[in-house]
Amino acid sequence: MWTTFGLLVLAGGAAGGWWHWSAGITPLGRPAVIDSVRGEQNGYTAPPALQAPAPVVLLPPAEAPVAAAATTEHLPTQAASSPRVFVAAAADSGVAIQRQLRELRQRQFDDSVADEQRRTAEQQAVDSQRISDSLVTARAAEAKASEDQDALERQEAERRVSEEAAANVAAAARLRVVRLAAGNAALAGWLSGLVTEVNAGNLTGPVLLAGSAGFREFVSQHHPKLSEMTLAISPVNDVVQQATAEGVVRWRNNFGTTSSRRLKATALVMLDGDTWLLRSWRIVEGAP
Repeated sequence: MWTTFGLLVLAGGAAGGWWHWSAGITPLGRPAVIDSVRGEQNGYTAPPALQAPAPVVLLPPAEAPVAAAATTEHLPTQAASSPRVFVAAAADSGVAIQRQLRELRQRQFDDSVADEQRRTAEQQAVDSQRISDSLVTARAAEAKASEDQDALERQEAERRVSEEAAANVAAAARLRVVRLAAGNAALAGWLSGLVTEVNAGNLTGPVLLAGSAGFREFVSQHHPKLSEMTLAISPVNDVVQQATAEGVVRWRNNFGTTSSRRLKATALVMLDGDTWLLRSWRIVEGAP
């Protein structure tokens, strides 16, 4: 009997400790175990999976009749079976709660891992989009820089072409001025040579050979003198120059008197390579 009583006390102490330990769990740690009698604790209602199993009610063994007291001492097996069943049930309940807690922690851990993976994936997507946008911006800037460079190169080429064209125009203008000046110089040389050859009576000079035969015959007979000769140049183009010369020719006639006449002649020079050459000249007014 004392053995049975000791086992009952031990089982009751274990059940009370377990209930005290399970009831002290808060929502911040392990959810409090809610039994069917308390209902709620600390404002938190545990889900059905975490609710503690129905407490095991421990009933004292029925008292045997006085007449059977002598035989109770000899039945320890029947009286000791209840505490063992209670302890086994309490152990099974603790194991189930521990398993549920482990499962809860595992779910929380899995949820945390899933959340972290989701945040990591979202951040990677944001970073990838940012990198893609940066690459697009960089390519656009590079294309814009290339277009600007091409535009600058085109402008530079156009500027060079314009400058070359302007230089060619300026060179052509300078060449024309030089050519015209050379043509004018050739006409002035014609007039100077004509005066010199006539006054010297040189009938074989090129300037007299380029003129009319009648004037050469007159020069050979009268030995005239040319004076007051002036030149009026009228340029035609870059390869042909024409001028009119006016002056006075004086000669002595057969009676010993001196005669004079105003003379007007025209001459034509043409460009042959880089040299102006006298082609012809003739008297247009006052031929003696």
